[in-house]
Amino acid sequence: INYTLGNSGAASTMGTSGSPSTLTLTSINTGTSSEDFVYTLSTDAPGDWSASLMVNGSAFTSGSSITTAAGATNTIDVIITPGTSPFVATYTVTVTSLATPSSPSLIKKLYVIGNVTDLVVSNTGGLGSGTGGNATTWEAVYMAGLTAASEPGAAKTTDVILKELGSTSSLGNVNNIYYNVGWTFPSLTDDEIPNIENFLDNGGNLFIAGQDMGWEIMDATSGYGTPTNQAFFTGYLHGGFSADGGSTNTLLKTVTSDAVYGTAANATINNYYGGSYFYPDELTTANGGISIFTYNSTSKVGGLRYTNGTYKTVYLGVGPEMLNTTNANEVITIAHDWFYGIITAVEADALFNNGYSVYPNPSSGQITIRGFEGFKEFQVYDATGKLVVTKPLTSGVQEIDLNELSGGQYIGRFIHENGSFINERITFVK
Repeated sequence: INYTLGNSGAASTMGTSGSPSTLTLTSINTGTSSEDFVYTLSTDAPGDWSASLMVNGSAFTSGSSITTAAGATNTIDVIITPGTSPFVATYTVTVTSLATPSSPSLIKKLYVIGNVTDLVVSNTGGLGSGTGGNATTWEAVYMAGLTAASEPGAAKTTDVILKELGSTSSLGNVNNIYYNVGWTFPSLTDDEIPNIENFLDNGGNLFIAGQDMGWEIMDATSGYGTPTNQAFFTGYLHGGFSADGGSTNTLLKTVTSDAVYGTAANATINNYYGGSYFYPDELTTANGGISIFTYNSTSKVGGLRYTNGTYKTVYLGVGPEMLNTTNANEVITIAHDWFYGIITAVEADALFNNGYSVYPNPSSGQITIRGFEGFKEFQVYDATGKLVVTKPLTSGVQEIDLNELSGGQYIGRFIHENGSFINERITFVK
């Protein structure tokens, strides 16, 4: 095909519900004569999103042809309007020759992220067994975990698209990334790590999990370790590597003293990949990392977490796909709730046993609080993390009218005069 097709600007953007965004391609007829070319636009976007084409400033119907003189340039605008569904959409522009449709097509992909607060990223590196496939095979485990966490802003993508979105600063509405490594190689490449570090340095949070990732990055015999991914491992995940685990690491055992994961159930580690492909990484903590899981009745670290006040990370030496569904959902839900500052049910019980109470919960619109002497302000955040209500607290016992809020789950934040605060999940039923 005597044609070129390229980006004249960014290949991705962050879209806003109901507002059109435009991504532009430029095409040139490199042949010596005029020729007709067919432009087709396809997408995986949900039904409440819409898209259209314009060529040289005029509306264009996908699948139609345009006559292009030799050496002439066409400007192709892809106009995308996200709906309300959270999604990372791929828009594919395909160019074929009308006269010779069997000629190789030219293809360009464009990406738009919209309404996403919690993003599952699946690694496209190959399976460790060399049998083909990648981590998208079990990405549903992560999505199910976010469903269990009642997260309305969850969506999924791949590491390749994440890198593109990061390069155009299109992750601004994403609060948390759940990086699905599983048993794939390479797990983290040098060209994608700067985007993840930038995300964390700007207040994002990261959950990442997979067997053999520690061995791959930190063991000299793997051939995958680099100064860049090793610095990320120790400096952002705050972990170290002890040994490539084996068949004796069959139980992910909770460190009960941990303030975040201490109430989680112990989890059986299943041989998800079959045969002898069972390598739960034995880790160490580094630079302030905190152990949250060990293996069986040993001190071998199977998972850790870290926070520095800017970002939070959770790293497991096994993937959630290797756990039973209930355990996988719990591990992901706890990470989600910790990232958002939500106190888990058991932690809330402990606090409220000290005299705090919020009732009724669920509520139809009005709540009563007791035991909040010394607290000055009550804030309510919606599921996206947006502050939607602020109320002054004038006494330890107080009725608060929240009828203005729609039904759903919210986070109530009670702020003490000394600056500390307590979070409580509150559900409104309308």
